[in-house]
Amino acid sequence: MSPAQVFTDFLTHCPELLFVADGDSEVLFLTDTLAQWLGPEGRNGIKLVERVHPDDRDAFAEAWARIGGDATHTPFEFRLQGANGAYRIVSCHARRSSAGKEVHGALREIDVDLPNAKALQQKGAILRILEENLPIVVWAIDAKGTITHQAGKGLAQTGITPGQFLGMNMLEAYEGHETLVPVESALQGKLDHAYAETYGNWWETWHVPVRNGQGEITGVVGVSLDVSEMKRSEVALKEKLALIERQQLVIQSLATPIVEVWDRVLTLPMLGVVDSARVAQVMDHLLAAVSEKGARIAILDLTGVDMVDTSTANHLIKIIQAIRLLGAEGIITGIQPSVAATMVTLGFDLGTIKTLGTLRAALEFSIKHLRGVKG
Repeated sequence: MSPAQVFTDFLTHCPELLFVADGDSEVLFLTDTLAQWLGPEGRNGIKLVERVHPDDRDAFAEAWARIGGDATHTPFEFRLQGANGAYRIVSCHARRSSAGKEVHGALREIDVDLPNAKALQQKGAILRILEENLPIVVWAIDAKGTITHQAGKGLAQTGITPGQFLGMNMLEAYEGHETLVPVESALQGKLDHAYAETYGNWWETWHVPVRNGQGEITGVVGVSLDVSEMKRSEVALKEKLALIERQQLVIQSLATPIVEVWDRVLTLPMLGVVDSARVAQVMDHLLAAVSEKGARIAILDLTGVDMVDTSTANHLIKIIQAIRLLGAEGIITGIQPSVAATMVTLGFDLGTIKTLGTLRAALEFSIKHLRGVKG
């Protein structure tokens, strides 16, 4: 038997789980032992990644891409489907050929406690269900910032495919960007929570430090929730509130339409129902206008008011008194008979307040007063 035949016979009947695969993990050669371990399809050019557990495929692809051609290599673990359809945890030792095309590898099954394995499998299934059904993105980086996991239904909103950025260094790709602040904080051991707008959507993200058994930071796991709809509703609500506020200012200005009818003569026509709240508002606006314009006379025209109560009448008198304190003359005009009767019945004495029948009369008085002519 030639040396080549001896070598081929050795590889074929070697009791170890050995293989040769291309860059896409398609098996080109494998030992009989591995073929039996994988089942009937083992010799049909299967891709290892297709037999890897769905929850481990992203990590497998990232580890596979890191396999180099030097003697130093880092074993990686994943769950691989065996001949009976069950997944078993295996450790893979591999390196690239001298030509850099094929991958030479060896698998070794890891004995684990069955209850723990089932618990891990159940947790993986729960995570996959959440990723596939909620508008979230679950991602992870190692201590150096390399992305090791990227999945979730929320990726569809960004145009990114699951695992697209595996192997990319997040710290380098987003250097100087504000979104890195909470990531770097988590790498320092601080649980962080932040909002950010990326890829045209708003995301609420929790950044969780990952520690090993010695308490050292080994990476960060992030869960990003798409809150774009909530943000849009929040912006729309703020716009509505701003519009309402502007409308209220317009309504207030219409409710207290202070007009400068003559040089340093202001008039405020009152219309409709005049209650205590509205009179208090009138006082604020009118006194501010008297002070701002340096008015000498302010006219309250009650022609459009049909009814006042005790509190309102008190406020009107206080407005006139306040106008006088500012150095101006206050005049009330247009008191309707019903209002006059009410005020008399209520016992209000307007003897110290200038009252005139019409706004015209008040304007004539004001002009003469300002010219120094007694009315």
